[in-house]
Amino acid sequence: MSKDGEIRRKENAISFIGGFRPEDMFELCRCLHPYLIGKPPQIILDFARCTAAFPNTMLPLIAYCSRLRHMGYRIDAFLPNNPKEKQRFLTTNWAHYLSPDQYKLSDDYTEPHLAVKHYQSSQEQYSILRQTLDVVLRTVEAPRSAMSSLEWSLSEIMDNVLNHSNSVTGGFVQIAIFPFEKKLAFCVADSGRGILASLQEAIPTLGSDRVAIQEAVRGGVTRNSDFGQGNGLSGSLALATQTGGWFRIVSGQAEVAWIRNEPIITECESQGEFYGTVVDVQIPYANEIDINAILAESTKLPDYSSVRHPNVDFLEVQYLTEDGNAITLRMRDETTGFGSRYTGSQMRLKTINLLNGEPNLPLLIDWDGIQVIASSYADEFVGKLFVELGPMGFMTRIRMRNLAPVVKALIDRAILQRTQQMSPRGR
Repeated sequence: MSKDGEIRRKENAISFIGGFRPEDMFELCRCLHPYLIGKPPQIILDFARCTAAFPNTMLPLIAYCSRLRHMGYRIDAFLPNNPKEKQRFLTTNWAHYLSPDQYKLSDDYTEPHLAVKHYQSSQEQYSILRQTLDVVLRTVEAPRSAMSSLEWSLSEIMDNVLNHSNSVTGGFVQIAIFPFEKKLAFCVADSGRGILASLQEAIPTLGSDRVAIQEAVRGGVTRNSDFGQGNGLSGSLALATQTGGWFRIVSGQAEVAWIRNEPIITECESQGEFYGTVVDVQIPYANEIDINAILAESTKLPDYSSVRHPNVDFLEVQYLTEDGNAITLRMRDETTGFGSRYTGSQMRLKTINLLNGEPNLPLLIDWDGIQVIASSYADEFVGKLFVELGPMGFMTRIRMRNLAPVVKALIDRAILQRTQQMSPRGR
């Protein structure tokens, strides 16, 4: 792809013109490097003429800015002039984490690109993982094995930040969903000590960021086995490349990207390095993924050792009843709201994913605590679900519990209207 963007620095201002893409990373670091030496009172990030930006470019910048703020800098950001791109900066929390004093935190989970999340503890990490998987469940229809693969990989890589980075500002994570390409992507970034310094605890002879990255993706390589077995990066690499996705790491003066197991290496000179680590992963979700087979196959390659995948996943922990005889969807725990066709559509898709995830179990939809819903929500969620499953399928798989009178009436009406439309006379 030809370069369509430019980054310019003038005094204490950095301007982003055109597209801001992963290949601009080291140029961005070169522009930011002088601020690590001198301390002007303010740094300005000017995105006014930026026409496109992506999670795998914004997360590293956000992590870098968190480092600079920790050092005492004030950072202000000018958002894109383009209204759509400006709104994206706000909705995804890019704006907030670039300049928290200027822009408030967004809690909008309806966008295909989940808002950036910041974490500094294992409790925050787990909460973010749950939110992320919930968004995927209600945004795309995907096999349970693809969801489970995403859960495992994302959990492992987020955990690396807490265990190995020594980042005083924690880590940042963002997931992106590409429904047309049927791919899930996520990026995790921190402003810690980087992979080289971390691995030198165990392998003091490592002499470059490139070698350290390539060593880090070998299974079983870790700075300290008390903090993990060193399989998260190697397993995620195998998972991404063997399903047709990609895997990319930036740390220090090196970037290594894998497409179909072939590493593409980019190195920069000093004063252009990234202070921290970025892990950028893309996994297709259209087909079933046999993660155990992929991880076992990776042991046959010289750069890997055995990686184990846990048998328990998010769906089992969060939705399966204790006796294992049903799935439960508690509506009061849902964050989508109950007032629009859009949120009703999301809940229908989530329900389909849960039913597909456990095809032999009924689904208990518990409406306890919900006193009213919109008619359009009832139709989009339950009415259309009735049509999609068919009368026998719906009655066999779906159980409604704790329906308030108004909610029951609205759901019954939605099903009746859809049934009439299905009948020859109603068409």
